[in-house]
Amino acid sequence: MSSTTLTIDQIDISPLNVRTYRPDIEDTTALEDSILERGLIQPIAVHPMMGSKRWGAIAGGRRTRAIKALVARDALPRDWQVPVTQHVGLSDAELIEISINENLIRRDLREHELFAGVARAAAKGHDAETIARSLGQDDVAKVKRWIRLGQLAKPIFEALAVGRLTIDQARAYAATEDAALQAATYLRLSAGPPHAHTPGTIRLAMNIGDVEQRRQLAFVGADAYRAAGGWLEPDMFAEPGEDRGRIADVGILQKLVEARMEGLRAEVRAAYGRPDLRFVPKPPQTSYDVDDYHLQASPKTDESGSSLPDGDVVGLIRIDAAGKPVVSFWWASRTAKAAGAPKPDAPVSTGPVPKVHPGAAIDSLSSPGARRDADAAIKEEAGLGKDAIELLRSMRRVLLRSALVRNADMHGDVGRDYLVWAQARQILGADTGSRVGMRRLQTDDIGGFDLSQKARALIDETGAAGPYAAAIREVSAQSFMKGGNLVEAFLDFQASSDRLKNMTAAIVAGFALERSLSADGYALPIHDAVAVATCAADPAVLRETWTPSAGLVALTPKSQRPELVAELVDDATRDVWRTKKGDEVTEHVLRAATASEEWVHPLLRFDPPSCTAGQKEAAE
Repeated sequence: MSSTTLTIDQIDISPLNVRTYRPDIEDTTALEDSILERGLIQPIAVHPMMGSKRWGAIAGGRRTRAIKALVARDALPRDWQVPVTQHVGLSDAELIEISINENLIRRDLREHELFAGVARAAAKGHDAETIARSLGQDDVAKVKRWIRLGQLAKPIFEALAVGRLTIDQARAYAATEDAALQAATYLRLSAGPPHAHTPGTIRLAMNIGDVEQRRQLAFVGADAYRAAGGWLEPDMFAEPGEDRGRIADVGILQKLVEARMEGLRAEVRAAYGRPDLRFVPKPPQTSYDVDDYHLQASPKTDESGSSLPDGDVVGLIRIDAAGKPVVSFWWASRTAKAAGAPKPDAPVSTGPVPKVHPGAAIDSLSSPGARRDADAAIKEEAGLGKDAIELLRSMRRVLLRSALVRNADMHGDVGRDYLVWAQARQILGADTGSRVGMRRLQTDDIGGFDLSQKARALIDETGAAGPYAAAIREVSAQSFMKGGNLVEAFLDFQASSDRLKNMTAAIVAGFALERSLSADGYALPIHDAVAVATCAADPAVLRETWTPSAGLVALTPKSQRPELVAELVDDATRDVWRTKKGDEVTEHVLRAATASEEWVHPLLRFDPPSCTAGQKEAAE
């Protein structure tokens, strides 16, 4: 490195200069004034241009442009001597790193310029450790992340450079180095609405941190997956402690899962003496396409071993969050359960269940006897009385309300869409018998003051209403909710952000929700659809703002409380629990439910509604 002077005609902007953001490099007015007044304070860093007698400005591009502009308008003579620092005999990678360093200490270098610069240095042969030393950066992992961001697929990097993508969205795409997968995902998601193009949906679309695949990997073992030729790509942008990455060879994983599942099926058949036992991918479904827990079958264990009830019983093996197999048994249909006789050739189905009009039990006046029948069925299967049913209905509505405001908080518009749609159907009389809209709903008081207070206490105990209550506080504090001038208030509302409008709509939409349950007579498929749209159908998402409580568990009779966590605890353990006192049983069940990040009370769960192949294709 040596210092000398050159004329401006001997200098061009180097193609290795990392400064590329046009508004920055073209804004030289203030710099021109400074050069005229005080001269050039900092020399321009240059290097010999290959195949040319000219020198390239590797750092000082704006100074070069400012001097050229002054010479062009005769403010400086053409032979004005420009102080330069010459860098001779360096590699392209070293020159790029000099450019990054020079620009970092002057006018803020744009993030995308930094990312592109380090990626170019890496492409020229320098590894992350070398680049980090050159930049004086102690955190090599950070430099690796910069390189990955600079290597983003071209349309994604261009969108980041012009501000169409946030840095969080870019990091989500950079979770994989597969540029082709990045580009294909960007093409698909960028064509949709903005609220569907979040970091979470980007990672989901690329199977980054896929929950089911991570369970399957834990089930077969990462070592076995790698030994079979599978590749695990960690997400270098995951937070400390987050187990997030991409399982690149899904086909290999599925083969390993199926091989181990087949072995488990053989073990279960042998353990229960049922060589013909069939296994199903999911439990029998109700007419609303939700798990029919009325058909769950309990095996028996005595001195002679374990046995299943006689009849058409099927097995199900699920993988829990820790990768452990959980075995359960189900009657193949309601007909099979009623008959209690073997039907080896009968298909797995829900049987001829009479169709109950959705929500028939909610409005006993329009459907006489429906509530009585629905309550009797829940009492028989779950042991819950009328008060417990009312409390759980209140809980389920609050969970859905909170899901709506969480969606609005993330700039979603599900609440607004549901409110407008539901009210339009009510006002225009499109479906006066449906359970949507606010015109026909009751107040929040249920079964008298005491039961209403109990419902509020139970909801507070579980934290279910937290997001909804916070949203009400936030909206209530806005100017459009205050003052007596309605015109000004409405104008304030019109001028507010889309997020606040959606939040307000979500709160109002919450009042357009009936109190439903995941049970015949109280089930409303439209609620499942809203849950799917807000991600509340995912138990893990639902649990982010809701925690099981002792009061919730205690609603169920002591003898049936262990069955609430049947998918989490084996039969022998549950049998021991049944011998204990009520409070102890509650404590054991609550501990198991709380330990699982995806446990939700069976009557509070949401499931995707049924849809046709055409509807599925349109949704995709």
